[in-house]
Amino acid sequence: MASIQVRKDKKKPYRVQWRDLNTRKQRSKSFLRRKDANVFIQSLLSADNTITRSNPNVTMSDALDRWYALCTTTGRGGREPVERSTAEKYDSHRKIIKDMIGAGKLINMDRKACEDFRDALLGKYSRPYAKKILVSFKSSIIQAVSDNLLPFNPATDVHILISRRQKNANRVQIPELREVHKLTKTIDALMASPNEQIRQAWSRYGVMFYTQMYSGMRPTEVRGLPWKDVDWKRGGINITQDADAYGEIGLLKSGASYRYVPLPTFIMQMLKDWQPHCPQGMHNLVFPNWSGNIENHANITRRGWYVLCESADLTQIDDAGIKRSRFRLNCLRHIKASLEITLGRTPKRIQQIMGHEDIKLTFDTYGHLFEDEALQDDPNDLHKLISTVAQMLPEKSQAVDVAQ
Repeated sequence: MASIQVRKDKKKPYRVQWRDLNTRKQRSKSFLRRKDANVFIQSLLSADNTITRSNPNVTMSDALDRWYALCTTTGRGGREPVERSTAEKYDSHRKIIKDMIGAGKLINMDRKACEDFRDALLGKYSRPYAKKILVSFKSSIIQAVSDNLLPFNPATDVHILISRRQKNANRVQIPELREVHKLTKTIDALMASPNEQIRQAWSRYGVMFYTQMYSGMRPTEVRGLPWKDVDWKRGGINITQDADAYGEIGLLKSGASYRYVPLPTFIMQMLKDWQPHCPQGMHNLVFPNWSGNIENHANITRRGWYVLCESADLTQIDDAGIKRSRFRLNCLRHIKASLEITLGRTPKRIQQIMGHEDIKLTFDTYGHLFEDEALQDDPNDLHKLISTVAQMLPEKSQAVDVAQ
């Protein structure tokens, strides 16, 4: 019924081969040690095993529901349950996959079926979005393998690759220095407006946008910033919480997001001037709404950010003929990163400032800026450095015996 094949050139040389009693298909699984392979064969021989007797009635829809339930309740693989916003994205992916292949039997999901599904996604959605859906699909397949609903993962080598050209086309839009200057001048003008209503509104928006620009905080972190995290003594901000899209204070995006960010003196002074006028609320936030509660992101975008971009003449007409901001609110965070890179900060320091868990994310987001800086390097610098060192050495050590 089952046999062991030894392949010495593989990382896991002991491959067990057997036939599924329901599908009549040949299956295989590799192991590092022969002992583990023998134990697996014994499990195949047991009467109640689920590996050789895959349930033929389980559908892809059932597997997706199982995966989603674990993600949102106990968490998968020992991880914590996903956040509410992530759960909504997963649910959207789940519905799309169900509509396309949900009725199909799980045991029929072989490599060819997975590739066909991938190709169908690419024909229906943009490449970046299709890739996200495929990741959710593969995650549900991995869970099905863990639940012994599948003997192996047929989607392991099924991918959607994004070319560097496509990544460059989709990279974040960051204002140039002259556009940053436009933004700051416009903020100053709105904060000093002769119109009392505008001046009052921008006494909050102005400080908020300046703080985000000079700290590199995420919009959720700015909205959830409490006064207790403003470090007046050190002159900066401790980032310890955020406010999500549902108006709830919660944990930050990752462990690296917990960080201290120093701020310029004038920003600390702006915060100090704003504090007596800041509305009081249960969370004691630095930038609440005028009732003291967590401000809605849409309100900030519509009433603050769009007004700023329109006043600074940083708008454009989209394909539908609608005037929109040229940049998203999150560009204030990217301005911080781009200016720090211009000042010569290392990638590791940028990762710390931005609160990235993985430096790969830093390079994926800002790699082109490091490349731009590299192009400005003087090719004569290396020669100058060697020449400087040579001048510092004793004269005897500089002499070279040509005859040698």
